Amino acid sequence: MTEQYYFETTQRTNRRPGRSQDRPRPIRDIRRELKAIESRWREAAQIRSMIASLNREVASLDANITAELQTSRVRDPRHYAYPTTARAMDLRKHNLNATISALSKRLDQLDHADPSEALVLGLQPA
Repeated sequence: MTEQYYFETTQRTNRRPGRSQDRPRPIRDIRRELKAIESRWREAAQIRSMIASLNREVASLDANITAELQTSRVRDPRHYAYPTTARAMDLRKHNLNATISALSKRLDQLDHADPSEALVLGLQPA
């Protein structure tokens, strides 16, 4: 028989003989998975709402830029007399389009995360 030194560890025995240590608890796992799926659906709905709102704001900025340029004689953005408000609105529109692009990429990731998740327990996205 070999002696065991104080720094060596022993194998842990199962304290519940009827259960396996590696077996997950199925109800808890299903609830956790459903919560994650609902969270992704909720986030996707919020992103769609934000994209729609930002698209409306971009359309409004386009109309405002057009109205500002109608009152101005200079239409070239590189000209020194180009309206400052039109330049600022154009920059804002560019930033909003970049934001819309980033949100669309995130939405695409959410939509293609796991195609089989809609089949979990027969749930359909709201």
